[in-house]
Order: sequence, then C-alpha cells, then structure tokens
Amino acid sequence: MNKIFILIILLTVTIIYSQDNKINSAAAEGVKLLTNSIAAEGVKLSTNSIAAEGGRLLTNPISPEGADPWVILHDGIYYYCYSTDTSIWINSSERLEDVVQQTGIEVWKPEEGKPYSKEIWAPELHFLNDKWYIYFAADDGKNENHRMYVLESLSDNPKENYILKGQLKAKTDKWAIDGTVLEHNKKLYFVWSGWVGDKNVSQNIYIAEMENPYTIKGERVLISIPEHKWEIFGEPWINEGPQILKHAGKTFIIYSASGSWTDHYCLGQLSLIGNDPLYPKNWEKKKVPVFQGTEKIFSPGHASFTYSPDLTENWIVYHTAKKKGSGWDRNVRIQKFSFDENGEPAFDKPIDDGLEFNSPSGNNFAQYVNPFIGTSNGGNTFPGAVVPFGMVSLSPQNAFGAPSGYLYGEENFRGFGHNHLSGTGCGDLGSIIIFPFTGDIDYNNYSTSYKNEIVSAGYYSLYLDKSKIKIEVTASERTGLIKFIPDEKMELKILIDVGRSLTLQGGGKILLNGENEISGYNISGGFCGEENRNTTFFSSEFNKPFSSSSLIDSTKGIILSFKMNKGEELILKTGLSYTSIANAKNNRRNEVHDYDFTKVRNEATEKWNYVLGKAKAIGKKDDMIKFYTSLYHTLIHPNILNDINGDYPLYQTGGIGNDKGNRYTIFSLWDTYRTLHPLYTLLYPEIQLDMINSMLGMYKEGGYLPKWDLLSQETYMMVGDPASIVIADSYIKGIREFDTKLALEAMLKPATLKKGENAPPIRAGYHQFLEYGYIPFEQDMNDDWWVWGPVSTNLEYNLSDWSISQFANKIGNEEVAKEFLERSMKYKNIIDTTTKFARPRLKNGAWLEPFDPFLSVGSTDWEGSGGPGYVEGNAWNYSWFVPFDIPGLTKLYGGDKAFAEKLLECFRNDQFKINNEPDFAYPYLFNYVKGYEQNTPKLVTEIMERDFGVDDAGLPGNDDCGATSGWFIFSALGFYPDLTASENYSIGVPLFNNITLSIKDNNITIEKSKTVNEIIVNGKKYKNFINHFDILKGDEDEKN
Repeated sequence: MNKIFILIILLTVTIIYSQDNKINSAAAEGVKLLTNSIAAEGVKLSTNSIAAEGGRLLTNPISPEGADPWVILHDGIYYYCYSTDTSIWINSSERLEDVVQQTGIEVWKPEEGKPYSKEIWAPELHFLNDKWYIYFAADDGKNENHRMYVLESLSDNPKENYILKGQLKAKTDKWAIDGTVLEHNKKLYFVWSGWVGDKNVSQNIYIAEMENPYTIKGERVLISIPEHKWEIFGEPWINEGPQILKHAGKTFIIYSASGSWTDHYCLGQLSLIGNDPLYPKNWEKKKVPVFQGTEKIFSPGHASFTYSPDLTENWIVYHTAKKKGSGWDRNVRIQKFSFDENGEPAFDKPIDDGLEFNSPSGNNFAQYVNPFIGTSNGGNTFPGAVVPFGMVSLSPQNAFGAPSGYLYGEENFRGFGHNHLSGTGCGDLGSIIIFPFTGDIDYNNYSTSYKNEIVSAGYYSLYLDKSKIKIEVTASERTGLIKFIPDEKMELKILIDVGRSLTLQGGGKILLNGENEISGYNISGGFCGEENRNTTFFSSEFNKPFSSSSLIDSTKGIILSFKMNKGEELILKTGLSYTSIANAKNNRRNEVHDYDFTKVRNEATEKWNYVLGKAKAIGKKDDMIKFYTSLYHTLIHPNILNDINGDYPLYQTGGIGNDKGNRYTIFSLWDTYRTLHPLYTLLYPEIQLDMINSMLGMYKEGGYLPKWDLLSQETYMMVGDPASIVIADSYIKGIREFDTKLALEAMLKPATLKKGENAPPIRAGYHQFLEYGYIPFEQDMNDDWWVWGPVSTNLEYNLSDWSISQFANKIGNEEVAKEFLERSMKYKNIIDTTTKFARPRLKNGAWLEPFDPFLSVGSTDWEGSGGPGYVEGNAWNYSWFVPFDIPGLTKLYGGDKAFAEKLLECFRNDQFKINNEPDFAYPYLFNYVKGYEQNTPKLVTEIMERDFGVDDAGLPGNDDCGATSGWFIFSALGFYPDLTASENYSIGVPLFNNITLSIKDNNITIEKSKTVNEIIVNGKKYKNFINHFDILKGDEDEKN
C-alpha cells in the first residue's frame, strides 16, 4: 500500500572579525594583521545545554622540547623559527599546534670561526618591506661576545636562500640578545635585551630606531630595568625576550623577567602611553607580572604571539621548565588569551599538563556548528556524534515518538542509539541502544534524568545526575565510541538493548564473545507505516572486562556490570554493519585500533573541517553558525552503506553485494533533488558521482531507480520520479563519469509503457497521464498504487520528463529528447487560465468543483496530507511549480505583470511555505519578470533572517535529510538552482560580503555587489542569472 505520511525532516579558510564584527578587508587580502579578537564562544541554549566550540582537543606541553619559541602566521601558514646553537631551522604548518615541533629544515648555518658561529639563540622570522628577515643572537663561544645579527632571504620562500646582512648594533655596541622589531607610525624600531657595560650585572630592555630592516639608526634607549621583586629572582637580574603585542590601537611589550634558570621566570608588561617609543617615560611598566607559574607549572616565559588561522583568536606560544628546579630543560606550550575591558592582555594562568583545550579556530569551521539546531520546532534533527556521510550516528534518545529519537528539552534520557535519520518526518533506526545505570531498572520502561548536554560536530556529552556518571560519545564512519566516567566508586551497569528501535520492537540477538566483547543484531523498520525491515549488526568491545552479566533475553538484551573507581574511564566501541556481525567486527577493528577517545574525536572534527571548509565565509557570528550548521546538516544523508571491505546489502533483494567505491543509502529524493544533490554537484562532485553510481547500482539490482531508499529497501515515500532529475542535473553540470546508456535506460523504464500496462510504483499513475494527458483526480484508494495528490504528482512527472529530455539531448538521443520534452509540456493541461491555478481535473476533462485554493486538507484522511489534488500543500503552493517553462506559465497567467503580481500575492497572503519543498524556488522566480527582480533579494533576505536561527528551534520545520538546510546554503551563496537539469542558477543576494568556494583545484570567490540582483564571481559581475561553468571559471572543455 502507498501509505501517505508527511516527511517532517541538515579549504583553506579565512574567517575574520574585528571587535565590532566588521569585516577587516586587509586581513581578507592576506596581510599580516594585529587585529581585534573575538573568541568563538559556544552557543548557550540553556543552563544545561551548550553547543561547544568544536575543535581538535589539545594538551600541553604541545612540544616536549624547545625554548624561546617564535611563531609567525603569514598567508595562512605558520612558521616556527628555532635554533640548535649552531644553526637556524624553520618548520611550517597550517596548524599552530603542529608547527611548534622541531621537525623543520635547516635554513642557515654559519661558517666556523666567525663571531656568530656559536650559541645561536632565539631566532625570529619577520616579514618586512616584502622580504623575509631572521634576527638572532650569536657569539664566538664566549657569552660576553653575544651580539644581534640579521639574515635576509633572497627568495619569497621564508625557508630558503638566506644571506647574512651583518650585525645589528647601536652606537653603543654592547652585549645583546633577544632582538625583535616594532613597527610604529610607519617606522621600524629594534627592541632587545642588553647589558649596560661589558659585565653581566643585569639585563635591560633597549630600543633604537632602524634605518632599514638590517640597520640600526642612532643610539640605544633604555626603557626597562629589573626593579620589582618578581623581576629579580636569580643573579644577574633580568629583563629579556621582549615581544610586541598590539590591540585596539594600543602597543605593548611583553618581556620575560627573573632568571630563566629559576622557577620564577615570568612575563611582565610595558605599555606605550605616548607617541614616541624612543622617549623612556612613554613606556609604563605594570607593577605585577602578567603571566607567571603555578604550583604545577614553572617558569613560563619568552613568549611570542600569534592568531588562530581565522584571525579571530589570540594565542600565546611560550616555554616552561619541564618540572620544578629543571632550569633550562624546557618544553613549549600554547594557549588562547584575550583582552580585558581596558584593552590590555589577559593571559589567565598556564594550562595544567594534560588538561584538554580546543585547538585554534580557523580551518576549524566545526566551531560554528550547533547540532542542537533543528532539534525542536519539527526540525527532527539529532544532536549526537556523526562524521560526514557516516553509517554510525551515535545520538541520545529521549523521545521514542520523535523521528530522530530526540526532542530538545525532553526530561528523560532513554539511552544512546547507534544510527538515526536526520530531519525525516517518520522514525526508524535508533538501533543498538546503550543505557548506563546504577541499581535496578525495568527493561520495559527504563529512563533517567540528565543535564549538562554539550555538543559539537562529531561529539556529544551529558551527565546522569541520579547515577552520577558523565558520558561522552564520538564516532568514525562505522564505529561509535562511548566513554563513561563515574563521579564516585560504583558498580556501573550497562544495558545493551537489541530488542527495540525507535519505531519497532522487532527483536534481535545478543552474543557474548568473551570477557569484554559482545555482538549481535537488531531488527528495525516500519518507516512511515511501511513493512520495511532492516537488520543492524554490531560488534562491541570494552576497554576492561565486565565483572558479571545478566541476560534479559537473547532476543532483547543484556546487562553488563563493571567495578569502577571514581574518575576511571570505561570505554565502549561498537562497529556497525548492515551485512554481518563479522563485518561489524572488521569495521570496528580497522577504523578504531585502540581506545583513544580524544584521537577519534579529533579525527571526527578534522573530517568535518575538511568538508565544511569547501566554503569559506566571512561574517557575523550568528550568520556563521546558521551557515555552517546548515552545511553540516546537508552532509549527513545520504550516508555510506557499505562495510570497509566493500560489502553492502543489495537493493530490494536481500543479498550481499560488493563494490570498490562507497555505496550510499537514505535517499529522500523528493526532498533532496531540489537543493542537496545540486549542492553536492557544485561542492562535492566526487561524492555526487558515487551517489549516482549507487542509484544506478540499485537499478541493476532492483529493476528501478530509487525513490526513498532506506538501507537498500524502497519505501516509495512521496511522489514523482526524482532520481531521473538528480542524474540529469549532475550530468548537465559536468559530472560525466558514469554509464550514460544505463542511466537513460533506467530513466525510461518506468516511463515507457505498453497500452493497458499499469505504471510501476516508482511512477504510480503515469499510465493515466499517458492516457488522459494529465492524472485525473478520481483515484481508488483501495488500489495498491493510487496517486496521492494528482496535481502535485503530475507536475513532478512533468519536471522529470523535462529532465530526461535534457539528458537525452545532451548525450545525443534526439528522439527521446523530443518525446519527453513534449510530455513535459502537458503541464498546461492542469493550468486553469481562468482562476490562474494548477487545479485537479476529472476524467471527463472538467475541473474539480468546488475549488478552494487555500484548502490544505482533504487529499487523504490524514491531516496535513494536502488539499484535494495536492501533496502537503494547496493550489497556491503548486501553481508556480513549472520551473522548466516559466515563460510559458507566465503567458498562461496573463503576462509578466499578472504572473508577478499573483506571485507576490502568494507571499502577502502567507501561502508561501519555506518548509515545503515545492515552494523553495518561488522567491527566485521574480528574476524572470523585468521590473520585479528586486523582490528576490528582499524575500530571500527576509526568509534567511526570519525563519532560520541559532538555537534548537532554528529550522523552520522538517529538514528533510538536509533539503531545507540546502536551501539556506544556496541562498547564502547568493544563487539558487531554481531549475534542475539546467546550467543556470538564479541570483539572489549573498549572506556574506565575501565567500570562497574550494572546488577541485579552483578557489572561487563570491562577493556581494551594491547592485540589486547582482553578484561578483571571480571579479566578474553577474546579474539575475549565472551559469554553472562560469562559477567554475568557465572551463569550456567541461561545457561540451
């Protein structure tokens, strides 16, 4: 039976803010900046739920060896300059945490026997006047002969071709180390640590003006001496390691004080309070250290300062003693810092060893992902851990009646399921439920209270307050990890429930495989009332043996008990498969080799950052959250179906197939053909190609292309023939590496019928369309494949036929192209030119009466199914759904003005619904009518601002496997695929002033224009419409 249910369903970067959220154009051009910083804070939803910053988790020390760390960020690359006493080395990386390792290359080594051949200390790399310079201290083996020297690179590459420019010396040439450069009012100044005379009585801070980057001009000026108690530990007394820090128009020198060999080494601060840095009284010293050791961390000092890759965070890089009393045996650390309300640096205190903190933001798009968005207001997304296109989605379940198993704000936790649907209107999956507890529970009705939810891309955690257990989860593609941390000594019990899923108590199987290993399967199904049944196999392993086990029933579940100490970590890793237990075990063993939870979480974050980084945006924080969370939601489904060895369940047959490439499932194609797959075609063409080949594989296995595939079983949800549209659209936009002959065969099979032959369910009622020229309203609901919403279904078939015609024409089959173009134009048979609506028509040719274009019930006995003749909508929602022939539709409606005014009326009377897929393109249709184009950017902006938010209710309704989020992404880019199977996009208005797309080897820049309905792509202006291949830099070879 055709059950009718609504589907209520989501690289290199520069993200730049100044303190007032305005774009810093200089930073966008890659200029090194000392910008104001805004930390990317988590989005707080309530006292118990936080969307956390999603980044790699790091611990200090970041490098086990090193001293005097100097790091500079230039054009998106970090450079770490360090010495080995007799030479200078540079390491480079896109990540701050990776660059401060002594794994670089040697860039300069002095000749032996020179005044600068030995004891090379604290080299610094600077980019001045478009050249690279390295400043360093060196001597001839005698410390009293230490002086400052400078190298100049003859290359644009900071890691090669250095020559010695000579010694940097003032008129008074005395002992000097730790030199750095201050740029102030378009002048250069050299700042260093030196002696007053020729004996080491104390080290002071001096400054002198520079004539050029390698010459000091004039005399040195003393600006700081050791004077406070915290500056005079150890003899001689020391001020050294001066570093420049600028913020909000203020200039600071952060220097190191006291003996570096003592446990009291720390950082002090000088503030420039006047205009002339050569006037000593213009430097005001803070009376207390700004950064000092703790009971656990000793001698923090000799810092340098840099930014996160997106320039939104400030970071300090410094060294400390490895332990109390270890002197010059040091390591390197990093941590984020901020500025206080007075604009002065606030460093807090050194982070303890082993304490986790988030990596610098930038190349960290995951920090803007809030998985809580869409978990209420009918969005039906889930907040748990998943990687892009992952088989495993390990998520909390608190509402078995919710399609995703989760509703934001529900009070009772009911366990973690290992696979979920994102944004669908009907529930399924939620298999292999893990429920931790203490004491006793009732298997038939278990739940507990919870709090302190924290989410980020690839991670989720909560706290069970009654059991006093913190739980964290993360995932790889086919394996989930759960970490349990008790707050006290206890007997921790784990229920593994295989008897139920979200929608079905279908039973399963539990097998004990050893003292810490368990396996089995769960049977789920019943999607939208259908008879689909799916088997989820699993193989689980704990990091310690369980002390006892209690089998509830071999088809329901088991309780495992563990003796736990306070703070002890119990880790469960579970591999999934849809083919066998053996493959589930193989997936687990090959994807996650140990129990390193942090490593798997970091890898999940990096996977998200890679795919999210295909679009690099600059904008307000809330807009960034909306954008990257929407992009996140578009990258969950379809998800991989195959095991790591290539095995997967065959479509519709129940057998096992094997393929070298990824096989995908969860194709909600009626929803996703409009936005999701065009987005993949644009940003992720390799993934889209795999999905096309997956659909063609389904055709070979099951006889037809999919409509709504769920784990290789067809559910036949919704209407139309959307797979044909997806394949045609991808081909026309340049994805060609698939069997086009097979694709056309698959498209034609359900649409090529003999006289008297009923159409297959993939094109239910199409035989009536061929007979009458439209699908009549009269439908027998006792028929297995009666047509839901004949008007809506008719229009969907028209678009499919038009897409087939375009595909056939492109591959040279003119006969098919002509035939299906003619079929597509039969949409005119259901357009009433009197009322100017698409209307239901009877078999005798008459219009259905009475007719109410506002009526949205009556299509079936299910509330919300749509008005008579329509699917989940009414006449207003469908009367514009002829994207392939807007000129023809305009003529039927009485011309341009009549068409546009009626379309405006649709918006004014609140009949446009952004949460209803057929309406998605309507704001963009004004581009087709001269004089009305300005309505498109106006309406698109209103929708993005009004209907999308940054909290749990931040989606305007069901996300439909990312379809709604896909609308937001295209609209934010500034163009929209209003007509699939076409090269053209309709232009709206970009959400951001600047965004960069990384597509294959190209970086495509999109800029907002001051002109309405215009965008600037790669420096060229486009108005109203833009061609796909123009976005891809106009590769003519791809067009042909």
